[in-house]
Amino acid sequence: MLPFLLVASVLSYMLATMFYLRWSLTFRKDLRRAGSGLTALSVGILGGAVAAEFSAGDAGLFGASPRVVLLLTATLGLIFIAIRSLRDIPIAGSVLAPLSAAATLALCFKSIAPPMVVSAESMGAITAIHIGAALLGFLLFIPSYVLSILFFAQEHRLKTKQPGETKLPGLLAVESNAWMLLYIGFPLYSVGILLGLMWQDSTTSSTTVKPQHVIAALSWCIYAVAIYLRIRTGWRGRRAAITVMSAFVTTFAAVLLYMMR
Repeated sequence: MLPFLLVASVLSYMLATMFYLRWSLTFRKDLRRAGSGLTALSVGILGGAVAAEFSAGDAGLFGASPRVVLLLTATLGLIFIAIRSLRDIPIAGSVLAPLSAAATLALCFKSIAPPMVVSAESMGAITAIHIGAALLGFLLFIPSYVLSILFFAQEHRLKTKQPGETKLPGLLAVESNAWMLLYIGFPLYSVGILLGLMWQDSTTSSTTVKPQHVIAALSWCIYAVAIYLRIRTGWRGRRAAITVMSAFVTTFAAVLLYMMR
């Protein structure tokens, strides 16, 4: 029952994300309303998954950390619905839906994947550098993601001719700082992924490709293309910010899978 509810929830979140993505390119209000409705449906389905998992007690499908992720994702969804009923925050749904889709997708993979056992002997220098580099890269991606959200929010205000509620840095400064953090974090993230593949090959004879490997590689490709276009053509603006946000959401799913393994 739980895997079915998780799959239904992630599909609904992904559909909501598609509507929000189209809204972010056109700012059509009907698209945002559709995204909000699908997000509310996703939260309801995920609430059923929470009830199913916790009512099972020790016989539940998940351990402690996946249960925390499940509970936090559902709680944030409920907070979004409560805030949405009191105040209209245009970009809230376009931020929440993709992140919730990433978290729920990670939980889907976790529900069907066997636990990964790592021996103490396999923890060496390569592992330490792999974890440290990937973590530092991800930590630098976080403020870059936040700055991209701020850029998107400010451009939305300008395009819809809404006055700004707070005094924030200009669009150019926000965008430049976001890319500067990417330039620093991307090499670290690249080293972390490369060493992770080396560590995986040296500690296991299995050739099975795990979901976190595919998702991490996908996130690396999105960042690589975005940075290439930025350096090559000076790519900027709303589409560039949305691409950076999409890359972070993908990275977020990979990180959650690694944390829950």
